[in-house]
This record gives sequence, structure tokens and C-alpha cells, in this order.
Amino acid sequence: MNIKDFYGYYSSGYEVLNGENKFFSNKYLNHVKKEILYNCERLGLNNNSLFNKTIMVVGSGREAYGFLQFNPKKIYHYDISQKNISNMKQFTKSKKLSNKIISTRLDLSKNQLPKNKFDLVYMHGIIQHVDHIDNALKNIAKSMKENSKLWFYFYRPGSLVIFLASVQRYLLQKTNIRDFCLKLRKTNLSFKFKDNLLDDSFVPNFQLFYPKDYLSRLKKLNLNIYGDSFLVNTNQKVNFNKFHSSVIFFLKKTTNKNFVSYKKLLTPDRSVDVLDPKIYTKNYILSKFTKSLKKIKISKTKKKFEKVIMIEKLKINASKTILKNKKINNDYINKVLNKVIKIIQ
Repeated sequence: MNIKDFYGYYSSGYEVLNGENKFFSNKYLNHVKKEILYNCERLGLNNNSLFNKTIMVVGSGREAYGFLQFNPKKIYHYDISQKNISNMKQFTKSKKLSNKIISTRLDLSKNQLPKNKFDLVYMHGIIQHVDHIDNALKNIAKSMKENSKLWFYFYRPGSLVIFLASVQRYLLQKTNIRDFCLKLRKTNLSFKFKDNLLDDSFVPNFQLFYPKDYLSRLKKLNLNIYGDSFLVNTNQKVNFNKFHSSVIFFLKKTTNKNFVSYKKLLTPDRSVDVLDPKIYTKNYILSKFTKSLKKIKISKTKKKFEKVIMIEKLKINASKTILKNKKINNDYINKVLNKVIKIIQ
């Protein structure tokens, strides 16, 4: 399956609210508006700095609505999913916002963005799902004006939550998504639970790179970090105790001068495999677990549906725990891993 056929069809591609599956409801839009206001404050932006500016938003499109509160000149919304684009166009037309928000289907890895155009680029949970990250980053950097800013969110390898998501993907690699969805619909699980489960487990592109590697590439594209969220120990690759599942960079384009040439390393074939036993040579439990996992014959794995749902519940709990406490203790981690081992066995 191509990424363009996944979002908008099997997953919303957006963090949905509890008990809410109508993405353009007033409740949802008010939530998005508050979230965008908060995130812009973190970037050091306000009404004055965004007034009459040109903004680029990549994703499902609802974030574009959140930026209207700053009265920008234009908001350009891009997404690879035609379904998401069609839905957003229908929404903006109904709200008479088509002259303010322009939605266009675009592949960041292949289709060129307008050069030197945007004052702010907002990318939340996008980059790990593009076909070719290096190409997409260069495309984005070229589209930004000098002194423009970029909200850059990505998944972090070496975190417990991403590890659990990778286990789910491994177990489901030979599972038909349509069959899985039909079975999932018959459960009484919440829409949010189902949506997040499908997103992590079946999204075609799930590329993982360390913060240090991203920073190296971004710097060569004249994008320098001036703030962050959840960036801990950039030189460390694995830390289930302290690593959140994602990291956000606050970036500024310092100059429009030509980029420093560099070898493309953020490619699909170089994505970090967090289930590789070699990563955990200093951790006996993880090393043993990953070695055992790789020996499982996926086609013969029984009750995969139930196993993945149980792991999803562990993943949700782990995410809440580290978000609340900023860290997870070893006892908690060992309990989670032991539960996963029992689930798989």
C-alpha cells in the first residue's frame, strides 16, 4: 500500500479526542485552536509576528484552521492524501474560507514546493511517514524564507512506546489491513483507540532516525535549533526510562545562502530497526526479547489481533506515564516487557 492510500481511509492521521470522531466539529476545532496557540507561544510567535504572514501546514488540514486566529495572509495546506485534501476543501468551502486556506495534494518527497515563500512551516507527526526524508527536508528548507520558523516533530527510536509500536508492526507484517479493520470495527473500543492502533501498526512508512542525525542534516540546510520539546541526551540511542516517543525541534532558517552539500543518509534503507538485538548488547532482557521475537514465524502466530490490542493498551499506559512523570522506572519497564513476552508466547 502507498502512503497516499492510507491516511484519510484507514487512519485520520491526527490525534483524535476521546469520544470524538467528527474532525470538523466545534469541539474539535476549539481544541485545535488552543493547541496551535500554545505551540506558537512555545515557538516564540504571537499575533504580531504572524499577522499577514504566509504559513504552510502539512497533514490532515485541521491545524490550518487553528492558524486563522492570527489573521495570516494565506495558509497553504498540503497533504499526500487526496481524501484529506477533499475533506478540507469541502470544510473550507462550507465556512467560506477558501480564499484564506488553500489545500493542495502534494508529495513532499517528489513534488516541489514554492521557493522562499513561507514565514512558518508547521509539521507535526509527518516526516517519519514520507517516502524519502532527505528529499522532503531539502524541499521544505527551500520553501522557507530567511528567518522563518519550523515546528518539526518526529518519532524517537530508543523509547519504550516506539519499541512497543515496532513489536506490533512486526506481528502484523503479514496481516491484511482490511480484514483487521473489519474485526476492529466489531469491538467496543473507542474511536481514538482504533485510530491510533491502525496508524502505528499499518502506516506504510514508519522511518526512525535519531535526533542527532536529524540535527546534522537540518543544520546543513541552514535550519538551526533554538528550542525543543522532549529532547533528552542527544548522544544516547536507547533510554526507556527518559525518552518520550517523540521529539519536537523549534527551528529557524538562518540564511538563504546555498546549502552545504551532504550525502543523503536519511533514506528508508537506513531507518533504525529498534528490534535489532545488536542495539541492546548491554541490556540482557531486551537482547533476549528481540532475539526471540525474530525467531517467531509470523504466519503461524495465533491470535495476533488480540495480542496487538493488549500491547496497544500497554503502549497507551506507558505514554501517559512518561508524559506525567517525565521518566519511567526500571520496575515499570520490566513489568511491561515481561507482559509483552507473555502476550507473544
